[in-house]
Amino acid sequence: MLGTSAQGPGVEGRAANGPGVSGTNDGGVGVSGDGVVGVSGTSAGGTGVRGAISSTGVGVEGTSANGTGVVTHGGGSFGIGILADGTAAAVVANSPGMAGIFTGNVDVRGTLTKTDNRFKIDHPADPENRYLAHSTVESPEMKNFYDGVVSLDENGGATVELPDWFEPLNETYRYQLTPIGAPAPNLHVSRKLADRHFTIAGGAPRAEVCWQITGVRHDAWARTHPLVVEENKKPEERGYYLHPEVQGQPAERSLGVLQHKKFARP
Repeated sequence: MLGTSAQGPGVEGRAANGPGVSGTNDGGVGVSGDGVVGVSGTSAGGTGVRGAISSTGVGVEGTSANGTGVVTHGGGSFGIGILADGTAAAVVANSPGMAGIFTGNVDVRGTLTKTDNRFKIDHPADPENRYLAHSTVESPEMKNFYDGVVSLDENGGATVELPDWFEPLNETYRYQLTPIGAPAPNLHVSRKLADRHFTIAGGAPRAEVCWQITGVRHDAWARTHPLVVEENKKPEERGYYLHPEVQGQPAERSLGVLQHKKFARP
């Protein structure tokens, strides 16, 4: 099926329950559209545009010089803009600009691997003109961080209570204590974490103490998917880089370029 248009949709399909547009070709292109809108599909209860391949190739491809290659809309409580399934990669995006822009919440039900991780917000002191960015704390362990402030009793001690999910989630605890207002050379953890609490002793009566405790995740997901700190590149990835420019290498040595060649249309 081939559609060409100078102004409107090249191919447009509407269906109440089935596919809006369906195209099958064992050796070529199932559906191809050229125009202001190359291919447009609308369905009230089925599929607007669907592309399927049996071996290698591309199910749906959209190319635009200045606009948008593919636009999808999902409405209602269960509307999905894009539904992608794949054994190697469900979605591969490679762009010199922004590979993806999400406005709204993103739910990742797996491992999120990234080169950098930060938040970026409108600057609290000058939201109209500036942004503010912070990076996260990185660790070679699946580490969780907790802290607070506690007031000591008349004997210079205190008990820090933690929620009931703390021990099922964490193990391998480390502690830090900092007195506020005056030195406390004898301040210490008098009883390690057990039964959702640990105790502090050796401080000045009625003093305030900042406490910190870290734990390493040992929940079911963490045990099943342990963090691999160092790993060898796959044979086909050797000589390619996540960010070749910072290694003094040309852009064509990018792992993204390699992946694009692997998954793009032959």
